[in-house]
Amino acid sequence: MDRFYAVGADPFFARAIELHPSYVHGYAWRAIALNVKYLLDERQETLDAALTCARKALELDDNDAWAHLAMGHVATRTREFDLAGQHFDRAIGLIPNDTSIAFTRANWLMHVGRLDEALTVLEATVQRDPYPPTGFWDVRGYVLYHLKRYEEAIVAFRNVRGRHFWTLGMLAAAYAQAGQLENARDQRVFSKRDLVRHSVLLLIRLSLLTDACVTTGLTACARRACRSDVQ
Repeated sequence: MDRFYAVGADPFFARAIELHPSYVHGYAWRAIALNVKYLLDERQETLDAALTCARKALELDDNDAWAHLAMGHVATRTREFDLAGQHFDRAIGLIPNDTSIAFTRANWLMHVGRLDEALTVLEATVQRDPYPPTGFWDVRGYVLYHLKRYEEAIVAFRNVRGRHFWTLGMLAAAYAQAGQLENARDQRVFSKRDLVRHSVLLLIRLSLLTDACVTTGLTACARRACRSDVQ
């Protein structure tokens, strides 16, 4: 399941669980799908349901990597970063060469400010798997952006398929930081001023919450990206 199509996949995971109540991966993947859905609807009940599914997956099999991955996803969203790290470490310990687990753990490393380590994980992952899932490029773009490697971040974000508004907003921000204001204004990057504003507000919420300097930098970049937009 690609995380960019997670919301549409949720009913199928729900049906799988209904048909097979002891299906560990059904619960794990539904938790991940609901975690992404929460980014879009911001409803507490969505996040609560994700947590319930992740807990059920672990209850069924505490030695399943995807169950730990699911709990890592949810704990990251609830900002329980120490707990998330424990589950991501357990997941990668169970399946060391899995691409999806590796780049998701790198996303957690970014959230806790371990940017260089996150990039090292991503570099090793793409060497092992030259054609990773599209979510890999999203995480790589975020990490490179926070490292102020804006040109490389742009390349990464442009590799993302089926971009949600947060990726479009970050791509616009990277263009603005790189001084490419014409590209930031390009309607092929984003089409509405409100979309940009919404994107950047979400980026600030999801950015390196442990690093005030990064958050401040994102705020300044948000204003610049919005000013560059064309009505």
